[in-house]
Amino acid sequence: MKFYFLIMIFVSNFANSVNWICKAPNPMDELISAPKARVINTDEFFTTENYTFRPGEERKYSEGKAITKDLEFCRTPKDSFFVKKSSEFFFIESRCSGGISKYKEVKFSDDLIFERFEWFFEKTDLRDLDWDSDNIYLMEDKYQYQIKFQEFNSTNIVKHPLIIVKPNELKLEIRDLPENELSPRYSTDCTRP
Repeated sequence: MKFYFLIMIFVSNFANSVNWICKAPNPMDELISAPKARVINTDEFFTTENYTFRPGEERKYSEGKAITKDLEFCRTPKDSFFVKKSSEFFFIESRCSGGISKYKEVKFSDDLIFERFEWFFEKTDLRDLDWDSDNIYLMEDKYQYQIKFQEFNSTNIVKHPLIIVKPNELKLEIRDLPENELSPRYSTDCTRP
């Protein structure tokens, strides 16, 4: 009886674990950022956006003021990438360069991340997400750290996508963070290796 119980626990943990290969969705935008190129099927991306400000204007993120974008190309593009969960983090392979990025779950109880996000981006869409308890919401670890603890007036910030893991459906959703009404939402299917 104990043997069957242990097998049931192992099978249920395997079914709920995240060790997937996901197909990279095709881009909907003309040109996408380097962080999105890791998971979107493109050969080219931009690395930095240069913004212009009027004299005396506060140097916060200002939508619609980008004047130039530096174009680069993927070194070893693939049409898929892996997603793996460790005890504390998620690791997502870059389909563009083959590297690995560390992602951390966004906890709804973490008020600091929401307050700082809203202050910097002057948007509230992080709180406005449809928080489904069955899904896992991921933000790149260094991006989450930057939003929570750094001063933005003296540093440049590159927007990173929000990755939504849907373990019950074996799907990923990729969304802009912050979003606007024209932001594309990507959905992709995944399989277990």
